[in-house]
Amino acid sequence: MGEIGRYTTTRGLRRVGLAILIPCAALCVLLILFPSGSVIASANFKVWEAFQAVFGWLPHAETFTPGRLERVWNVVMFIPLGFGLVLLWPHWWWASVLLLASIGIEGVQFLFYGGARLPEAWDIVTNGLGGIIGVAAGFVVLWLFRPEDGRADDG
Repeated sequence: MGEIGRYTTTRGLRRVGLAILIPCAALCVLLILFPSGSVIASANFKVWEAFQAVFGWLPHAETFTPGRLERVWNVVMFIPLGFGLVLLWPHWWWASVLLLASIGIEGVQFLFYGGARLPEAWDIVTNGLGGIIGVAAGFVVLWLFRPEDGRADDG
């Protein structure tokens, strides 16, 4: 077991974190740096159409727009990143690192992709929210799998 900060992680949890982090980080890089925003928007619209076909009968389903689905994806994309990072190296500041990474991503999209990928403040907010959720979930798992000999901090 490895003591890191006030939290304890095991070799098994670090392996799980790495197994989650590597493919999710690769997918995020692909989606974030993909030069055509229109291809991503088109795929998002097709998923939204499928959602509407299945769940369109629910009350207020029409308020769930493709733009809102895009925000959901931004949150979901950063959850496994925060989760995996905490299992590898447990620190709360991963949430801040992911928020700063989101700001950097929007800057890269602005500088290198011009009008094809427009930076948006909502992307930063939703990516940051996903990072916070992932980091918190990682700490919940560390707490649930803490050693029974009391070496891990319960709080």
